[in-house]
Amino acid sequence: MNLAGADVRMQRSDREEQGPAMMCVTTRFQLKHFWQLVPMYVAYRRLRRDLDEAPGLIRQAFLIQGAHACCTLSIWESEKALLKFANRPTHIHVLRRAQPMCRAIWSAYWRLDGISRSASDWPGEAAWPDLWPHPAFNRLIPPVQAEVAG
Repeated sequence: MNLAGADVRMQRSDREEQGPAMMCVTTRFQLKHFWQLVPMYVAYRRLRRDLDEAPGLIRQAFLIQGAHACCTLSIWESEKALLKFANRPTHIHVLRRAQPMCRAIWSAYWRLDGISRSASDWPGEAAWPDLWPHPAFNRLIPPVQAEVAG
């Protein structure tokens, strides 16, 4: 009997009851040379038009970690919206152009079950999805999760 598979099915079922979760993606680029920071930023700026038009993108940023590293951060309405953008030809092209400049590229993906109340202070064109106060914690959560938590 494989109990691990049952656990995965239960977790997936729990997520489906809660509705689509917001997603946060961070990608870190470890550059080979400090002067490659400028071409990386230019590549990000070229992608901005697609980012600005991407359905489901809530917020995004380009962050400089140091002379040899930069990161991108994006928050998405759902995993479906994230995957739709990740498969766009321009996004794939930018990542392929970045690979020769980097010692390493890694990404982390998080399902967000809530955000701080001050998250709406982050300026941006897209509206945050409908969020309600959590009954016990100082954060905002999607309405379906609020019903479950309350």
